[in-house]
Amino acid sequence: MGTIHISGYLVWIALMYSFAGTYITHKIGKKLIGLNFKQQREEADFRFNAVRIRANAENIALYQAQDKEKTGILRSFSQVIDITLQVINREKMLLYFTAGFNQISSAFSQVENSLSFFVNAYTDIAQWYCV
Repeated sequence: MGTIHISGYLVWIALMYSFAGTYITHKIGKKLIGLNFKQQREEADFRFNAVRIRANAENIALYQAQDKEKTGILRSFSQVIDITLQVINREKMLLYFTAGFNQISSAFSQVENSLSFFVNAYTDIAQWYCV
């Protein structure tokens, strides 16, 4: 009988696949760090402006500055909406990539599980054979 040689190509492919997935995930997700920080800052600015307007409502009315304050708060809210949409789009890109990556990983697992049927079912087969 000859020996069967199995080269390590599949191991290298799996390692390259993992490294590529990690690298691409990092490239897509890296921008989320800055976007999340910017989102928190914009939301805090909006809340601060809203509280400031509420606290100074009488003075704003006295000086008839409603239009100026309305413009400012709408600009602040617009920035909150804009950064929130950027975060959503970046998270969506990351989700699409990781879902596809995990689907392929699941396929590898299913193939391995199918090829290992005899190993996994040996105890059951042995019990059936004795009956």
